[in-house]
Amino acid sequence: MAEILRLALVGGIVGLDTAAAFQFMICQPLVSGLLTGWAMGDPWLGAFMGLLCQGLYLAEFPIGARLFPDGNQAAVQAAALAVYGHVQLEWGLGISLLFGFLWSIPVGVIGGYAILWTRKLNAAYLPLFDRFAETDRRRAINLLFGWIVVEDFLINAALTVVLFIIGRGLAILFLSVWPSERLLDDWGMILRAGMLGAGCAVIFVVLVGSGRNRKIRWGMGVAAVSAAIWAVGY
Repeated sequence: MAEILRLALVGGIVGLDTAAAFQFMICQPLVSGLLTGWAMGDPWLGAFMGLLCQGLYLAEFPIGARLFPDGNQAAVQAAALAVYGHVQLEWGLGISLLFGFLWSIPVGVIGGYAILWTRKLNAAYLPLFDRFAETDRRRAINLLFGWIVVEDFLINAALTVVLFIIGRGLAILFLSVWPSERLLDDWGMILRAGMLGAGCAVIFVVLVGSGRNRKIRWGMGVAAVSAAIWAVGY
């Protein structure tokens, strides 16, 4: 129960930092993965999962009304499931990384819809803000803003816990019917290299731009391949 409460705390803070308040970059996968790992009992594995997710979601920003994958919530869920499987259920490292990453994909989409829905909910308070501003009720404005922050925190905390429980149940169910854990573990270790290589490629593209130049594409490919080779040998 304690780990669920800690996970809810991390999820709520990460959700606020993503699109509602603070913007201290706590929500970035590398940091949120470390915090999630702390909540679940292995901060270093959580940080490693966050590192693998960091590059993949580096180019996604919660700007405007467009639908975008919530890479921060995805990283939290990936780290939580990976640490839970490896520490508490004693899954192999590869299996833990594999399930964490696979669950993070639909979570990113769900999280994107959740952010849009939360923004629409917050917009419903605008008439109240206008009314308080017209009557110069500053204390009421501050209290209303504080309530919105608390509300967003509770929504994100609850969403984090619910998604983790669902992901944990699906992973355990799948593993109970899959004939070969060794194969899953091998896939997970290969995935580790692929995630790191893809993340390095995304980072390279972000740093140098979209890159229609052949040299840039070659450089991006070399960076990705080098990272993958390093991860395989790690």
